Amino acid sequence: MTRKRKRQVSYGKCFVCGRSASKQGMTRHLKSCKARQEAIAAEQGPKERLFHIRVDCPYAPMYWMHIEIRASAPLVELDRFLRAVWVECCRHLSQFVVDNTYYLSNRTKRTWEPPKEEPEEDKIVPEAITTEEQKVLWDALETLFSDWPEEKGMEVPLEQAVQVGSTFKYEYDMGTPTELRLKVIEEREGVPPLDGVRILARNYAPFIPCEECGERATVIHVWGEEGPIALCDRHAREVPNWPEGFLPVVNSPRVGECAYVGPYHEEYRFEEVAPADLRSTSFAMRNA
Repeated sequence: MTRKRKRQVSYGKCFVCGRSASKQGMTRHLKSCKARQEAIAAEQGPKERLFHIRVDCPYAPMYWMHIEIRASAPLVELDRFLRAVWVECCRHLSQFVVDNTYYLSNRTKRTWEPPKEEPEEDKIVPEAITTEEQKVLWDALETLFSDWPEEKGMEVPLEQAVQVGSTFKYEYDMGTPTELRLKVIEEREGVPPLDGVRILARNYAPFIPCEECGERATVIHVWGEEGPIALCDRHAREVPNWPEGFLPVVNSPRVGECAYVGPYHEEYRFEEVAPADLRSTSFAMRNA
């Protein structure tokens, strides 16, 4: 008889009322949260269209959050927030992917321009084709690759890229990538947050066990012979060349990647663990 594996449940905290809820239950809770409804009713000031967005990680689903942001905010504002709260380590490139459109963090517009005329004495070889022929060739190449994904910059407003029900992707760092999944849950008219993004809820720090003793891990040994391993302080100090090659365990899907040590701003650091009665499951690295 095969024993069924117990389903792992990720819990988080509502930042409005302080209550705990599962990942699936938090969406329902935020729609009916009495404290949130009271806060919305008490809002004063100019109102705007706001998006409620759920963010999680497809390969590490125990990391998730709910946020609220202006629908008119450019994608770069959401990019800055995700970097600050979850992923920024070395100023890597990033991109949003919505359907077949890529919104790049540093997109350089690629257009054809006539070549600058060089003085005759500086020319090494005569031009093989004329300027007009170069333009015709460029146009032909653009037509040939017209079905490639469209590229835009992140100055595009959210409301022009997504709508309620849209699911889209965010990628940070193309070398050691961290991929996030976003979904627009709902929208409302309200007073936008002063700092651009309002965090509604976040997951509690998952229990990642030390691979030697099973206690809560505090660091990741990224130079392990068989790949990164999670260790508690005691077993980490037994590794040769301690403390080189270690990164802290932080509540982020980028834990153990590149040089990530957590958010630069303390206001975005959230390492609270789930209440004792909810700690029924644990998570191994990258294996939610």
